[in-house]
Amino acid sequence: MCGILLGRGLSFHSVFIFIPISVGVVFILADYVGFLRGVWYLAALNILMVFTGIGLMQLKSHDHEAETVLKNHVNGRPLVAEIKEVQEGATDWTRVVGEVRLIHRYSGLDKGNAKLLLFLEKKHEPLKKGDKLVLVSELNRIVNKGNPGEFDAAKYWGDKGIGLISFASEDQYEVLKGPGMNLVDQLTSGVREYCMRTIKTHFKGQEAAVLAAIVLGEKSLLDTETKENFKNTGAMHVLAVSGLHIGLILYLLMFVLERFSKFINRRTALLSLILFFWFYAFLTGSSPSVVRAVFMFSMLVVSQFVSRKYDPLNILFFTAFVLMVFDPYVLYDIGFQLSYLAMFGIFVFYKPIYYSFEVSNYWLRKGWEGTAIGFAAQIMTTPLSLYYFNQFPNYFIVSNLGLMITSGLILGMGIAFLVFARIPGFNLLLVAILNGVLWTTNWFLSWVESWPGAVAYGFTMNIWQVILIGLGTLFMFGFLKSKFRLALSAVFLISGISWITIARFDRMDHVEFRVFNHSEPVMIYKIGSKIHCFYLLKDRSKFDKVILLAENYVRLYPGEIAYHDLDGKRWNMSTDKEKVFIEDRGLFILISHGERNYCIRKSNGSDPVGVNADFTVGMPWVVAGIDHSLSAGSVKLF
Repeated sequence: MCGILLGRGLSFHSVFIFIPISVGVVFILADYVGFLRGVWYLAALNILMVFTGIGLMQLKSHDHEAETVLKNHVNGRPLVAEIKEVQEGATDWTRVVGEVRLIHRYSGLDKGNAKLLLFLEKKHEPLKKGDKLVLVSELNRIVNKGNPGEFDAAKYWGDKGIGLISFASEDQYEVLKGPGMNLVDQLTSGVREYCMRTIKTHFKGQEAAVLAAIVLGEKSLLDTETKENFKNTGAMHVLAVSGLHIGLILYLLMFVLERFSKFINRRTALLSLILFFWFYAFLTGSSPSVVRAVFMFSMLVVSQFVSRKYDPLNILFFTAFVLMVFDPYVLYDIGFQLSYLAMFGIFVFYKPIYYSFEVSNYWLRKGWEGTAIGFAAQIMTTPLSLYYFNQFPNYFIVSNLGLMITSGLILGMGIAFLVFARIPGFNLLLVAILNGVLWTTNWFLSWVESWPGAVAYGFTMNIWQVILIGLGTLFMFGFLKSKFRLALSAVFLISGISWITIARFDRMDHVEFRVFNHSEPVMIYKIGSKIHCFYLLKDRSKFDKVILLAENYVRLYPGEIAYHDLDGKRWNMSTDKEKVFIEDRGLFILISHGERNYCIRKSNGSDPVGVNADFTVGMPWVVAGIDHSLSAGSVKLF
């Protein structure tokens, strides 16, 4: 991990590809002649691992290729890219991840090897992995708009080795059919398409979307409201196929196989489980969480074959090591990080939490087992969740207790439905029951989210705070065996939590006036717990984008939002301490605060008449007569 993190920041990449090999040879020879022993042996081994991580990261890095393609390719000329991933959405655009194969320079065609994010206007013929695209659309770097709390697209895609983006209408690209997918891809793709068609035929709306997400890991059908319900109640992990799903499927298959124990021996049954799980991993898109879970279960089954004892933590770390060897960028995947931290928390903290209370009643004990597992996973994932998402679901225990029942039913019955979908009568029974369970799940999460204070916003953490709280938690549960353990843990936890809490209250009382980087004027005036959002829209149907900007802002600076239309109006906002005047004057917007005037220019025309502006902001397309262009990001006026 340290090597991968170091390797990402190095630019002289080619040297480090050979360092692990040379160091490894020296290391093996030193060990063979008995030169290294004890601490020196471990030190040399760790140094080898660091250089291996650096080499792997440099070998897989596409950062320099992206810059080369962007520098050398002539926009408007053909570019050839091979499709690696396809995600069909509910809109008229398809998201594609591709790899550049040929670029058009002034001197002719040249090879390229950069990863590329594409949004393609849909045509009649569906796109498939392995197809090649001939594009004449413009290439750009992936950049953020610089608005507070917005999705960090540049970091998200950069962590996947993707730095370029292009939008192509249907007349800006052509599809060249590739040689075809390999046998495994063809099989899984065919089965996945059949499953999606079957789900869409028998289920409608968000019931179909949730079923597809839980069983197949396909989240493109989910609408914004359903995603928010799952996220705000701490149940988003249910929609990502992971160890929870693999464990439930294992339990169901073991139950079925035990019924046929007279006809199938133990070794054949275990081998069948391994093959099924890997097929299911490919079927659901081979996400890091499901690959980790399947790999772990496979290792457990192999240990059963050879009758060897195993340490769950060793298997957890070994699977992470193997995944990072094949793809070092997986370390930057949020799902990978949260998945491994959750499993680490369960392995380390579950028993201490579970045995802290004695529950005699069978059903209460089962409920407490699930609660203890949820607590154990949440302990390790909460700091990182706050770091990425700036919010905490206060009722996650309630929502997860409810989903313990419904998610298992949805997964088990969903798989049974897909297997027996062509059996008349029985399939209709499964559809009726599943529709009821899916509707109940969506209603339950929506109900929990409506509770007062369901989500706490405003948590901002840096990586050092995450490490501080993580170490404090580990020390508390005995990872550091010394008499100072509890005292050290208390210092770490109190320091980290106090740091976060003070920063959150400071953000809640924050006062500022900010102009967002958006295609139409959108402004926020925050006065303590009150947030006033001013907007000016030509198309009223795009008001949802204004709401999104404001809600993203609230994740960093909590408060109650009020929306105000600026169209031809003037607003006077007065408090005990200050007065703010805002007016739309056609070609520009005037904002007065105290003795200072601010101007937001909408066009590159002549200077505003009769306005002596102390600071002028230009909409993203305005380049003349301004102090700040919104194309460079949002700006705080006061």
